[in-house]
Amino acid sequence: PILLLVYFLGIRRYSLKGLGFSLNYWYIALILIVLIGGASYGLFPEGLQFQSQAETGNLILNMLLLGFLTAAIPEEITRYLLQTRLAKVLNNKALAWFIASLIWAAIHIPSFSQGDTNLYGASIGALGILPIGLFWGYLNERYQSIIPTVIIHGTNLWGLQNIF
Repeated sequence: PILLLVYFLGIRRYSLKGLGFSLNYWYIALILIVLIGGASYGLFPEGLQFQSQAETGNLILNMLLLGFLTAAIPEEITRYLLQTRLAKVLNNKALAWFIASLIWAAIHIPSFSQGDTNLYGASIGALGILPIGLFWGYLNERYQSIIPTVIIHGTNLWGLQNIF
């Protein structure tokens, strides 16, 4: 993502807003966190992603490091760029949205393998988060901003993937 930002900001001269950094709809993320997070907590309390960190008192640090810096920001920048560039090349926003979401799910295959070499099981696990990827891709397209998806992804306290 850093190289992509350097390329698009420095070489291609895109603006930050043109790369999805618009604060216009940041509050959408908070509404969705309350609605989906609350429902997930009520239905799947064992699925809270950062529960162990909360118990040790490292919730904020881990959420910032794991949630935002290593996951949400790089993934959502890459997704937005891929989704918008594919839409222009394919002249089809829906197909670009679907392909970008498939790629986003596929990059999670290593995290689903957890040291296991069972590629089939890891691939099925990654497909399980495809609905989340489609939803976040929709948010990117609808609001022309990565800010709502970065906030939702970075604060994925509820383990939303456990619903699917």
